[in-house]
Amino acid sequence: MSPMKTFLPAFAIFLPSLAPPALRAEEAKPVALDLVVQDKKGVPIKDLKPEEVEITEAGVKRPVTALKLVEGAAGAKAARYVTLVFDGLDAEGQKSARKAAAELLAKLTASPDMQVAVFRVGLELWVLTGYTSDLAALGAAVERATSHEDETLRGPSDLVKTAAAREMGVPETAARARALVEVMRVGDDMNKMRQDGSTLFPLIALAKGQATLPGRKTLVYFSQWFDVPSKFDDVFRSLISEANRAGVALYTIDARGVRSGGDLGAARSAMEQLESVSRDATRDPQNPQSARANFNVSENVAASTRQDMRKIEVKVSRPGAKVQSRAGYFALPPSAGRQTVLAYEIPMLTALGAPTLPREVEVHGGIFRFGEGAAGRELRMLLEVPMGGLQFAIDEKAKTYSLRFGLMALVKDEKGEVVQKISQVYPFAGPSDKVEAMKRGKVGFTRAVQLAPGRYTFEAAVQDRGTQKVGTLRAPFEVPAAGGLRLSSVSVVRGVEPVPESRLNVEDPFRIQKARVIPNLDTPIAKAANPSFFLFAAVWPAKDAGTPEAFVEFLRDGKKFGEAKADLLPPDDKGRMVYLGEYPLASFPPGTYEARVRVKQGASTAEDKAAITIVP
Repeated sequence: MSPMKTFLPAFAIFLPSLAPPALRAEEAKPVALDLVVQDKKGVPIKDLKPEEVEITEAGVKRPVTALKLVEGAAGAKAARYVTLVFDGLDAEGQKSARKAAAELLAKLTASPDMQVAVFRVGLELWVLTGYTSDLAALGAAVERATSHEDETLRGPSDLVKTAAAREMGVPETAARARALVEVMRVGDDMNKMRQDGSTLFPLIALAKGQATLPGRKTLVYFSQWFDVPSKFDDVFRSLISEANRAGVALYTIDARGVRSGGDLGAARSAMEQLESVSRDATRDPQNPQSARANFNVSENVAASTRQDMRKIEVKVSRPGAKVQSRAGYFALPPSAGRQTVLAYEIPMLTALGAPTLPREVEVHGGIFRFGEGAAGRELRMLLEVPMGGLQFAIDEKAKTYSLRFGLMALVKDEKGEVVQKISQVYPFAGPSDKVEAMKRGKVGFTRAVQLAPGRYTFEAAVQDRGTQKVGTLRAPFEVPAAGGLRLSSVSVVRGVEPVPESRLNVEDPFRIQKARVIPNLDTPIAKAANPSFFLFAAVWPAKDAGTPEAFVEFLRDGKKFGEAKADLLPPDDKGRMVYLGEYPLASFPPGTYEARVRVKQGASTAEDKAAITIVP
């Protein structure tokens, strides 16, 4: 993909969205839209009237209820912000980017109202200096961003974040410090969702985090080559949407083009981009064209499972007038709150917020508790999608297939607020003669989270991107307070697989020595195909309290069906004891059962249960 510039002009508009009739007025939120209006000679129009403006959103005209011209105070200079972001570059790219950045900084800092910050995108998003006009500090930050490996940047980044937290209490620096803290907060969220090391995720954080900053905002991204694979199309659209919402002009600079002897086409494009950055970022923000028009609009998504961008068209009836505005935005469901929502997540969030959960696509899942982590109880979120329930698009001429679907898992606290959100898009393609085999398979999705004690709800959704159909699930769960004796969730086992030697050093709570159990996610167990079923759980005994004992009890229709002692394996090197019990299916008639595992150690007890469905 060629270098990109997303230019956002300086007016703001609010657009009424296509909200469903059931949407309550208090749920409606405005969408800010920047626009600039000039006459045919380029002179800013300052006396525009509401009746001269026509707004069309998603093909529907929207009324203009307010129009306000916003200008700075006489002689005042609004702050302008430039964010320099450096990707991992090779040695030559680092040298070239460093030189180009130094020249750009010299021009930018010549303006006393200019504030510049420096970031590095690597394994994480690192901030190397907050917004400042100190050329020496900026130069040192660029040197670090273009000279060091990831592991050396955590310390400097933590120092900048600590300083920003202090500066939030100082009126003169509060706005830019708050923006930097928000960038890093969203950056942490995006890093959890990041796939294949794509830099689109941290760039979303850098755009969204600046939303509250006033004035002109520019983001300059130095990379070796900016390319967006097709599987990240939705993430790229989300980046554009967040930049639009935040009013951030985004430039990409190809480091190949700023090196001596580099590719001539890349060099021409890079130089033009750098010149545009310098020109646009330093343009006088008090030019009278910097006006603001406000329109009352809802930004809530309609009762739909689509995530189309809402296209916006602005027309001015005054003869000869020219208007600039952004092209549109993604409407977010009311449940989005402060979350960073990617484009492909919108229909799934909308479905989870519906009065009745849609179940058009099959999805199974669960959340499993384990031991204590640094930030709370360790849990694993597991989802499973049978591919036979998805629609494969077949190209008969090319004899190929394609399939694309999105998965999302949420954890909500007792107040209904999202405390964890993880999602991914899965694209598949291949020869069409492989489709039947693919349909017999399942796609698994596993993520680790840590939660404090409390009551929560686990929610998940899958959307077939071809049919737009959505499947969902919801299940409450509880994280008990930390105690001496701890018991994991009880899992019904679907199978056991060996762990490759290369993965033995990777933490996996489902592992038993050199094998790992695969949990059964709500799939009925067929007696005809399985002689037995297994239960799995892990126990962490309290220290110096004796040897724990475990028991299992089976209930059918709420009545006791049977019980037995559950043998625990000896403790591993971390003190964990594993229970893996085998139970012959010949003893269990078809039906639904509940297995309760209880562990006793002295006066302490811990208990958990699992549902089992047995079919002929």
